[in-house]
Amino acid sequence: MKEIQLLLIEDNEADAGVLLRELQKSGYAPLLERVETPDALTQCLRSRTWDLIISDYNLPNFNGIEALAQVKETGLDVPFIIVSGRIGEETASGAMRLGADDYLMKDNLSRLAPAVERALREADNRRQRRLAEQQTREAKAQLEALFNSSNQASYLLAEDYTIRRLNQLGRASGLVYFGREPKVGQSMRDYIPAAYHAAFEENFARCLAGESIYYEQAIAYPTQGRRWFQVKYYPVFDAGGTIMGVAYNTFDVSVRKQAEVSLLEMKLQLETIITSARDAIVITDGLQRIILANEAARLMFGYSDEALLHQPVQLLIPGDDALARAAGLPESPGAGEPAWPTSGTVRLTGVKADGTPFPVEASISPVEAMGKQYSTVILRDISLRLQAEQQEKQLNQELNRQNQQLQQFGYITSHTLRGPVATILGLLNVLDKDDLGSPANAGIIGYLADTATRLDGIIHDLVEVLDYQKNYQATYEPVGLAEVLADVQERIAAATEAANARIVAELDGMEPIWSVRSYIQSICYNLLSNAVKYRSPKREPLVRVTAKVENGWVILTFADNGLGIDLQQHGHRLFGMYSRFHFHTEGKGLGLYLVKTQVEALNGKIEIQSQEGQGSVFTVLLPVK
Repeated sequence: MKEIQLLLIEDNEADAGVLLRELQKSGYAPLLERVETPDALTQCLRSRTWDLIISDYNLPNFNGIEALAQVKETGLDVPFIIVSGRIGEETASGAMRLGADDYLMKDNLSRLAPAVERALREADNRRQRRLAEQQTREAKAQLEALFNSSNQASYLLAEDYTIRRLNQLGRASGLVYFGREPKVGQSMRDYIPAAYHAAFEENFARCLAGESIYYEQAIAYPTQGRRWFQVKYYPVFDAGGTIMGVAYNTFDVSVRKQAEVSLLEMKLQLETIITSARDAIVITDGLQRIILANEAARLMFGYSDEALLHQPVQLLIPGDDALARAAGLPESPGAGEPAWPTSGTVRLTGVKADGTPFPVEASISPVEAMGKQYSTVILRDISLRLQAEQQEKQLNQELNRQNQQLQQFGYITSHTLRGPVATILGLLNVLDKDDLGSPANAGIIGYLADTATRLDGIIHDLVEVLDYQKNYQATYEPVGLAEVLADVQERIAAATEAANARIVAELDGMEPIWSVRSYIQSICYNLLSNAVKYRSPKREPLVRVTAKVENGWVILTFADNGLGIDLQQHGHRLFGMYSRFHFHTEGKGLGLYLVKTQVEALNGKIEIQSQEGQGSVFTVLLPVK
């Protein structure tokens, strides 16, 4: 049996069973998850990876085309097959154009196994093709970047000295030293002074014989004078192992040669520059011991100059390979091959003298002077930058959430306002405009007044919702839960006394929480007033409020012994706008919607446990600030 992760979008359990048996009969062992709503589909798509999605076309909350679009919006490449009891040919063809892999009729499932097998095979082929293409692109890009980012002038030469390829620095070197840019197809001999042709040709011949050559020499150029170069020759092999050319690299080391002569003078200049720098600068010897640290480094890490000198740099950047990773160097260079300077930065963790870790951005420049290796390490504390990035990320997340709520709000608004507006228009159509004082018109005008009042109430509700949704930068402050709860109890005292209800608060030891006072007040008000309003007539109403801090969350619970809610029937729309579940008393169905909106605005979440006829427990979780 072949296991597959199957996501089934189907509201009929019997049909789901038929599909499952048909797949099992065909040799598949589906690990099945069945959903019926868009929200459940979104949650499942995020929860894990799926091998196959099979969807019914007609569902109570949406259809197969909408489910397909929802999957495609995620960017996931998951085979999608529509199985329906009835679907027109035009609709089916449209689904295929939108990305469905196949469609089947429920009364003819003989094609199910072949369709699944084909869809899985094609999806696997697509994944393999994308992977291969991505790996090829990355390999080419890496090679090209490596070639062009080299700090050496690099040339690939044919056996007759013809330039087959050169990097950017190779072109620039020709311009600098000869006044013209080397081009593919030209001879490399044209860019070497004539006095050095014999040595070049001899080394070239040795390289074609299989020898790698490395040396330094001074070359006199017509426009630049005498310059020092590192020169390297490497044989280049074809796929069959035959030498097909020579890699010829040069690197101008004149500055280093001059530095070797004037090392003491440069050291004094360097110390002046380092001391005045704002970034922490540390110079280490070949054993990665600190030989110089500027004032910024001492202040950043909290050490005196004496405490840092001759200490391993790992005192500041823990980890044996931290310095090598920052430089992009191998831990152990090959024999006779020096580690040449690289560029770029890496993010590491620094540790202060008191043991406090903090993020740093590090760059390193290895240098050789007088035959010795040194490294200049530049460190920048990026704590504030990371905080700013995190705040920006949170703001973007909040804006995305607000945008999603705005889209939902637009739909609900149009749906809610449509009824009263249609009623008003209908009444206006039957109004006798020739005899406005007629008895019939009096009744119509009364209906118009009632409808307008209802419409005004709806608009007032929607404005209240918007007031909460737009205030995503509400002021945070210390909020005492006991104080807020006492204020809410006073506001609902009349309703509480009329219902003979008891509210028991267990908030001993709770410190004020860092939150938005108006949101906390509204959350408590709506949950407590709902608990009193939807009480059970069979017993004395009791509401118990508790609070605690656990695992980084402030956990508020509101437990009542009221009417309760059938979550299996109503759970999917529990927090929707204008959702009501008990109609023996007045209500608008806005309370729980506002509670959820405010909890999410505080980056929290709300959970419910409820049993019809027994009561409900609402749990509000808010992150500790």
